[in-house]
Amino acid sequence: MDDKLWRFIFYPRVEELRHRLRKTPDSDTHHATLLKNYHHHLDHCFKFYRELNHTIKAIFHLDTRTMGIDLFRHPSNKKEEDRVAKLLQANYVCMGDLARYRASAAHAPSSANDWAVSKLCYQKAVDVFRANGKPYSQLALVAASTGSVIDVVCYYCMSMATKYPSSVGRDNLQSFYSKIRFAGTGSPQPAWKPSQHVAHYVDAFLQMHQAVLFQQSDNYPPFSNGLCIAMAHAMQVQDQRQDALFQILRSTLTRSITILIISIWHMDVRARDKPMLRRAEFKHMQMRLLEFGFHLLTKVGTATVKDADDPKVAMMANNTLLPALSLWCTFIFCNMDIIAQFCHGAEGHAGMIRDEMKRSLIREIQSFCSFVINHPLFPVPAHPVLPSQYPLSEDNLLLGVIPLIPFHKHVDFFKEIAHDVADPSSMLARQQVRWGRVRDLIRRMADSNVRQHHRGWIPFTPF
Repeated sequence: MDDKLWRFIFYPRVEELRHRLRKTPDSDTHHATLLKNYHHHLDHCFKFYRELNHTIKAIFHLDTRTMGIDLFRHPSNKKEEDRVAKLLQANYVCMGDLARYRASAAHAPSSANDWAVSKLCYQKAVDVFRANGKPYSQLALVAASTGSVIDVVCYYCMSMATKYPSSVGRDNLQSFYSKIRFAGTGSPQPAWKPSQHVAHYVDAFLQMHQAVLFQQSDNYPPFSNGLCIAMAHAMQVQDQRQDALFQILRSTLTRSITILIISIWHMDVRARDKPMLRRAEFKHMQMRLLEFGFHLLTKVGTATVKDADDPKVAMMANNTLLPALSLWCTFIFCNMDIIAQFCHGAEGHAGMIRDEMKRSLIREIQSFCSFVINHPLFPVPAHPVLPSQYPLSEDNLLLGVIPLIPFHKHVDFFKEIAHDVADPSSMLARQQVRWGRVRDLIRRMADSNVRQHHRGWIPFTPF
């Protein structure tokens, strides 16, 4: 019913006015009147959906901030809430679309605020029902107008990795890539600003991702050290630019790891129903993505501990790296079988090539483990800390993304106050939770290495 209400009552008038605005020149005397009527109709529709959701929440006594988490934890016992959540989500998506139409209208005086409203509505749509990928696909449309390129790619990837994936997410991502004009693939220049080094990394990373995901090709630019150079610069800056640069680095690194995680999982899913030769191509691409992820974190992580004389700056650099590091370790911890398949001997007539690729991947894993174990914060602290299942911001952001569901099922989203920690929201507490997840992976890799050594595994931990 909610879909028919949008398609047959509200949207036809919206599209009619949009069409007339496109056909009417700005200099035409009727243009201002059309624009005013267009905004009035959008505001009227938005108010209708807003009041409808307020009524639904009041009747059922719902808290939209925790509703999606509750449905994720107990999906089989919430059939009525499930239907209500889907209705609320559909309404929030409509509200987000209406605000997006208003923001993109020509000469809109409050477009910045409208973009913010649109993004907020889509985020609320995500919060109430985590299993649907459509809100992420809509968030990508907002990011395409207001955010960075890597945000767009990340949202489209997330739209593909839910229980009910977006029907247009993959196609829209492919179309988006076809419209990007990548810069040159030359080496970074010493005179560049940190933002230029970050842009160089993002450009190279997205070219790699496009080649692997859509072309099943490893013909892409070499790894960019842009983030490492920018990290080193951020650790030396002593003014207000430092915090902003660390924030950019943290966001870029976390987005990159999220894209890699979903793409590795996506390759695994696509390979399952393919013939043997095609399956080998997807496995090849999986190895490339895994190799990139381990290499990226090792390189950037090494930059955070190198020449870190100021303890405060070193702490800021570590907290820039940690969200992405713990996210990657969590994914590998829950999907050890993906790595295990590459730790055996070569298979098929492409054995020699695959053997060399596997050795390359193993070397990256060994370098990663060596970096982590030798990190000054890796040893288990003497004082009690929060458990690794304690909820973090990235858990809430990625809740419902299939590759991380095995871990998120055990995250204690609703019992934070039960832990005996003075300030569980402090930077130190969050840091210890993330390091706990890193330690869990290293411990599991070591245990697996001992148990499986007799089966022919290549030892990939430095123990």
